[in-house]
Amino acid sequence: MFHGEVHLLVRPEIKTIGDLVGRKVGVDTAGSGANHTGAIVFERLGVSVEKVTLSNTLALEAMRRNELAGIVHLVSKPNGLLEKVKPDLGFHFLPIDYSDRFRDYYVPAEISSADYPNLVPPGGTIRTISVQALLAVFN
Repeated sequence: MFHGEVHLLVRPEIKTIGDLVGRKVGVDTAGSGANHTGAIVFERLGVSVEKVTLSNTLALEAMRRNELAGIVHLVSKPNGLLEKVKPDLGFHFLPIDYSDRFRDYYVPAEISSADYPNLVPPGGTIRTISVQALLAVFN
């Protein structure tokens, strides 16, 4: 069973999902879970972003150079790539509030300071959504 939280990591000047309108956002590589989920989330929230298809390792570097406003990362928490983000960059997670618009594919989830002490204030949590998938094979 795969369980992955949607991590929406953004630059310091981005305070709400609406602040991403018209901005470049990394959505990982073509065909990835983050690529599909990013498209679904932004469409359903009515937020028009310029989706950039780039591995999240490279996208994080682009964020540091102010070439991207944020990235969508779909992984189980905690994730090694995000654990390495230094707090002095000011990057932070934006919440994605669960609602009926996500019920068909997602469940509610949280990201906490225990998961990412460099990105979430002590004792804090960030609401997000999660994918839960079961892989079944026949041999």
